[in-house]
Amino acid sequence: MATMSASFDLFKTPRFGGQLEPNHKYALGYWTFELSGRSFDPPADLAAAENWLASAFREWKETEQDEASAGEAFQELLSRYESRYDKLPPRWYMDMLQRLGELHPKNPYITYVLGITLSDGSDEADVKKALFWLERAREHIDGSAVSEADRPRLSAWIEWAVTKYYSAKARFSSEKARQEASQEARSRLKALIENLRNTGLIRDKDWPGGQAYATLIEIHQFRKEFEEAAKVLGDSRDDGLTESPDLVANRFTLLLGVGRTDEALRLADRALKMPDFEREGALFLAALSQLVTDQREAEQPAREFLLTTKHQYRDYIRLMLYWYLARQGKPDQAKAYLDERWRGVNPASWPARLAQGDTQVWRERLIGYYRGSVPRDEFFAPLRSREAFEASGLNRIGMEYDDIYCEAYFYDALLQAVTGDPATRSARFAKSIQDVLEKGRGDYFEYTMALYLRSLAGSR
Repeated sequence: MATMSASFDLFKTPRFGGQLEPNHKYALGYWTFELSGRSFDPPADLAAAENWLASAFREWKETEQDEASAGEAFQELLSRYESRYDKLPPRWYMDMLQRLGELHPKNPYITYVLGITLSDGSDEADVKKALFWLERAREHIDGSAVSEADRPRLSAWIEWAVTKYYSAKARFSSEKARQEASQEARSRLKALIENLRNTGLIRDKDWPGGQAYATLIEIHQFRKEFEEAAKVLGDSRDDGLTESPDLVANRFTLLLGVGRTDEALRLADRALKMPDFEREGALFLAALSQLVTDQREAEQPAREFLLTTKHQYRDYIRLMLYWYLARQGKPDQAKAYLDERWRGVNPASWPARLAQGDTQVWRERLIGYYRGSVPRDEFFAPLRSREAFEASGLNRIGMEYDDIYCEAYFYDALLQAVTGDPATRSARFAKSIQDVLEKGRGDYFEYTMALYLRSLAGSR
């Protein structure tokens, strides 16, 4: 690695640096980052890497070929963190990507991907920026970066991304504004679905038919309108999207939330055989469905998920596995899974990683709470009020107060069910489950699992 760094330094000299093509400069910038790893902390040579990248993006001109090169390079940069983190990349990295985007403001592929990425975040400022980038994408869709044949398809994807923006906006708004944003998203999604249906493109994988249905279902679930969500799911079935990979997770949570457990289990099993459904996602659903419904061999799919994937939700499966094994009278085996994970955790790194938006910090805190390494008072301190949450730094990781509250009390419910005085376990479990259902939002796995578990307790 030291030899490669020395080689990069050679290209910084006027003799060699001036001879490089934009593609070469991009490669030097990309590999400068790669040599530093994919930590949430900014690398020491951030400025050098960004200088190489910015030079490449400036030198790519507004021609069809150069815009294609810039678009592919931008997508590759954005994808560097996708396999590890489920929300936005680190803040320093996302800020850099937006600066690079400003160097090609007329490239709708770049501005679209910035818009959809920011609309998937949970930071209000990021979501507001999303609409700016999406409007820019639409404004320049007729330029040289997009062929005439591709414009209708990209226009449909931009429209879907705008609905994601309004859906995200609803999360930050007061009740009246929330209703207006949700209604705007629903209206746009219904119009998009109708348009795709009329043009015969609703089932085409290159068009956003499945994603539009999934987003519409999520909006209804977010508002706990499960009957409406079920109707939309029925409409998607009528449009031939029963096996659409975009709708698998939505169908699973709906089926589980309304108590159709056998159907949910069959769907999770079938997902493993769907060629177009991501393998890691299918393994996650298999592990989660088996654990929450207390199937006899649930440890096996959970172990396979933990050992064979790098899925961002592995810590949640570890917590559910702890609950499952402890109920079977295997507390030592249950704790071993947590201890193995805790050996790779450095609590001293949490403040700096929170500042950069690392969602994994929250999950590590959950593991620490289960082990007793994070005291209960310390764990719940950020959830005492919205003000405490804002002061804790957890507001920077792409999750809102209500969402973290929902997760915290759901996994606390599982912990209360298997620890402490056996005489009070049921009551403590029920109290935390009720907290989830009062504060949680219906589009979270934890909320629908809480609905299911409460129904088993006979309190529905």
